[in-house]
Amino acid sequence: MKEKGNLFSNNINRGREAFNARISIQRWSFEEKIYLYYIFSSGSIRMLLYI
Repeated sequence: MKEKGNLFSNNINRGREAFNARISIQRWSFEEKIYLYYIFSSGSIRMLLYI
């Protein structure tokens, strides 16, 4: 789990700024739903707490 978290950490950190920007706009498109599903399916649910 730790190795998987480290692999996804860079992608999560890179997507965090864009993710926060989209949340501030309160606009949820198809891409954002796919992004959330990707995080959940990757087993990195705890990473959502840091976003």
